[in-house]
Amino acid sequence: MRFRLLVLPVIVFLLALAITASAQGKRFEGYAKGYIGPDHSFVVGDGFDLIFIDHQQSFTPYRVCWHRLHHVRHQCWTGETGPRGVKDRIFTAAPGQVGKYIIKWSVNHHRKAQWWFYNGVGD
Repeated sequence: MRFRLLVLPVIVFLLALAITASAQGKRFEGYAKGYIGPDHSFVVGDGFDLIFIDHQQSFTPYRVCWHRLHHVRHQCWTGETGPRGVKDRIFTAAPGQVGKYIIKWSVNHHRKAQWWFYNGVGD
């Protein structure tokens, strides 16, 4: 009987921790957004947004870079988030070369988000 009385508060405590953690979610979010929404496929000549969000703080400076898979040449931009939880957008044209690309967002030289996309042949 004592065992059951000790187990119940522990279970309630663990459930409360799990609910709190899931409610907070991830602090940072980054993705590429085309005309319709988040996307993993673009073509040479497309324009799209690099979206970055800090869900916990305002005015966070960040750096975003992409590079083609298995290549070392990067293209980078710097930005700053606005108010907490608001999307910051950097508009750019799709790369001029076909291939799979990785986008990485970093804050204070620490990677906080990444996204991949395939850049296909344009018109």
